Amino acid sequence: MENSTSKKRQRSENWREEDKYLLMDLVRERVSVIENKNTDTNTNSKKLAKWADLLCSFNSMCKGGTRILPQLKAQWCMIKMAKKKIKSVERKNLLQTSGGPPPKTNPENADDICSLLPNEFVIDTNEFDSDEINQIGEPLQNEIKVDEITKLVNIENKTSDIDTMSTVKDVTVDILQDVQNTQEVVSIGSPPKPLFTPSKKPVRKHKSEKKTSDHAASIANTEIECRKEVHQAQMANEERKARNLDLEETLIKIKIEYYKRKLQVLEK
Repeated sequence: MENSTSKKRQRSENWREEDKYLLMDLVRERVSVIENKNTDTNTNSKKLAKWADLLCSFNSMCKGGTRILPQLKAQWCMIKMAKKKIKSVERKNLLQTSGGPPPKTNPENADDICSLLPNEFVIDTNEFDSDEINQIGEPLQNEIKVDEITKLVNIENKTSDIDTMSTVKDVTVDILQDVQNTQEVVSIGSPPKPLFTPSKKPVRKHKSEKKTSDHAASIANTEIECRKEVHQAQMANEERKARNLDLEETLIKIKIEYYKRKLQVLEK
């Protein structure tokens, strides 16, 4: 019994609030190195140097007793755990289903640990979890983005509708103008037909006109024949390709049967 009581750790002095705020201020100045998640040799040596500097500064400015390095590290971990607990309680109160006014939350300031360690207070989310429903009714970022996208789509649709309407109006105006111009030309250029038209002598065509018409007809006939020959050649080429594909298919089948027989012979 005497040995067990003698080996008890001596109880250290209680932490004062002033010393806790002092520790937070000193960590804030070195948070980029102290809270670095890398574990390589250079980073660990920098962490040890920053903690040693913090220990000297703390013991020279604290109002309580002197502290050792493990006590400072343990107190810093306890401060972070207490802040995480407060945040979890606030989130639980925020998502609870009950009537009345929304719960009060402490606004984050520059001195808060959350601003120093944003990655330490990340909450896992799942869009298929019912706890993700916002009870207060504040719009989420995804909803805001969706609303912005829908607004942009509606604006683009409106602009496209306006553009199409304007183009349709322009086309209709052009068509009406063309119709009006043709009506004016017809009304001006073609007088009303008389009731009795005297018979006219048929106009005889000259020999040169007959020759040109015959020449054009012969050219058209030769072009038609050429097109027919080209079409027949193309069809023959397609038939030749189909025949080649059939031959390749039969060749592949013969090869497969040959290799099967060869495997059977080797297995025997």
